[in-house]
Amino acid sequence: MAGELKQSRAMAETLGVPGRVTAGARGRLMLVDSSGGRSGVEPEALTAGELFLSALIGCGAVIVESAARKNGVKIEKAVFAATSSRYSDNLAKYTAIDIEVEVIGATQAEAESLVKVYQDECPIYGLAATASKVSVKIKGTKN
Repeated sequence: MAGELKQSRAMAETLGVPGRVTAGARGRLMLVDSSGGRSGVEPEALTAGELFLSALIGCGAVIVESAARKNGVKIEKAVFAATSSRYSDNLAKYTAIDIEVEVIGATQAEAESLVKVYQDECPIYGLAATASKVSVKIKGTKN
């Protein structure tokens, strides 16, 4: 038996300005710019690739914080950073995504356990890991 089906919906709309769109969900909109190479205009707002990385690690930070609370691990904070790589002749595929995680207030073992929950539960991580090489460096720092 399958669990409850959860759905999300987002939208994007061109604005008549080269390389700029609005995108959003649940009535919250943001500007999104194309990369400079696509539109010939240097981006001012976040690009789609940057939003993807932000969603990937934002999901991680939320899940790690929640898992820490549920498991009684008192963390000060979780800090995530992500870097992506792709070739200019194949922009549709990331060759690598590198994620760095520091869980301040957790031991190394606790940090690894919390990040495992993220890797198991975040659909954006699952999508990225299926389509690309994803490496995760984890650092627990307990004072």
